[in-house]
Amino acid sequence: MLRKVLYCWFSLLFNLSLAHATTWENLQPFKWPTCIVPQNEWRFGVGIGVEYLNLQAKVKDDFSPFGAVQFGDRDQTQKHFQVSPSLEIGKTSCNNYYTGLVVSWHYSGIKKESRAPLKLTTYFTHQFKMAYYLDVLAKLGYKVTSETMAYMLVGPSMVKWSHTTKQITEQTLEDTFKMSQTSIGLGVGLGVEQVIGQNVALSINYTHHFYKNEKKQKIMSIIDNVGYGPFPRSGIISKKITPSSDAITLRLTYFF
Repeated sequence: MLRKVLYCWFSLLFNLSLAHATTWENLQPFKWPTCIVPQNEWRFGVGIGVEYLNLQAKVKDDFSPFGAVQFGDRDQTQKHFQVSPSLEIGKTSCNNYYTGLVVSWHYSGIKKESRAPLKLTTYFTHQFKMAYYLDVLAKLGYKVTSETMAYMLVGPSMVKWSHTTKQITEQTLEDTFKMSQTSIGLGVGLGVEQVIGQNVALSINYTHHFYKNEKKQKIMSIIDNVGYGPFPRSGIISKKITPSSDAITLRLTYFF
């Protein structure tokens, strides 16, 4: 009888010890999955790009004191090739994912002028001009191969522009209405980068820029050639300008 009791106790203790070991094994600290970060984590680059820019300004005029039928909405567009230097800093993580920042300067100095007739020898000229724009864009990429990366761009963009309206009678400048602004907007784009040599990469990307519209009013005068002779007329006119641009850029970057 005693032998059976001792056997039952030893069996119970043995089973409890196995259960305890199993429970302790399950309670070991959870290990989060890790990724292998390449040795060359950070990179800093200096680049130069050749850019094809399509500049556009949506113009809405209110010249009702002089006959609104002569005016309205118009688009002023201009295409231009230019060079843009850039700086880039970025990091690759988890083998394939890239996070970077690209700062680029784009000097344009391009302008587009159109002409709107008023009456007889009186007319208006409208000139839209972009001096430059500056991009500070986040670069978020995925490495398709060790040397090829697809990426997207997004971030703030600043542009310096002006719009000038001149009222001319018989080739003589009578009055001027000028708007000059530095606008903050948003740049978004997509691109592909290819490593073509040691520390050298070639990329091509498309970027679209949105900017806030600007509106301004002014009292302007004209010489009206009606009736028995010319006489001056004046009134409050307004302009609303909405600039935007599209750019395709081929860029060569050297990384340190």
